[in-house]
Amino acid sequence: MSQGKCYLCGRIINKRGAIRHLKKCLKEEKINKNIDVFHIGLFAYGDYWLHIEIPTHYTLKDLDQFIRDIWVECCGHLSEFVIKDIRYAVYPSVYSQVDLWGEKPRSMRVKLKNVLKEGDTFSYIYDFGSSTEIELKVFAQRKGPGFRILMRNLPLEFQCKICGKKASFVCPFCYETFCEECVDKHAAEADSDREDMLPIVNSPRCGICGYEGSEKYGDI
Repeated sequence: MSQGKCYLCGRIINKRGAIRHLKKCLKEEKINKNIDVFHIGLFAYGDYWLHIEIPTHYTLKDLDQFIRDIWVECCGHLSEFVIKDIRYAVYPSVYSQVDLWGEKPRSMRVKLKNVLKEGDTFSYIYDFGSSTEIELKVFAQRKGPGFRILMRNLPLEFQCKICGKKASFVCPFCYETFCEECVDKHAAEADSDREDMLPIVNSPRCGICGYEGSEKYGDI
């Protein structure tokens, strides 16, 4: 079970206890809360997860930008949300060339409060080639101070495929992980260069399409 850091109190909490802990932490806060916000959880494969508060008047485009900034943006790929079987994209007109579903998506420039409510689950996908998929859930609607991260998983640790030590790199071709000492050996065996190997970062897009981490948020 992966662990995460609470941004409200600094404690390390396991994934299963996140909601229970956040309810307690939020109740004990002594700050001004006068903005309608959604508490949304984001969950990707490999034990990558986040909890955020986001104003209900923000748009899906704002949420898309946050996901790009913290977890996925590498080459400006297309993305979309699916809410109640309705698709929402940043540039719906672009999909006329790539639409495989027979219906163009709607614009992401719609307010969250107009398409979501407490208890809703929905999905997000970034890049329709080497895709990163995320499941989201609206855990609550309440008053808050504005947009903020509530909790984020701690960086995951991987072992070197060759020696078993803590890995620092991932190969974008075979997706195996390697330490500082063994990465050059693997690169040579793969007829590649060390520069082609990608750093291990706290993101479900780790090792994919040249992704090297979030410049805005870092790993924790």
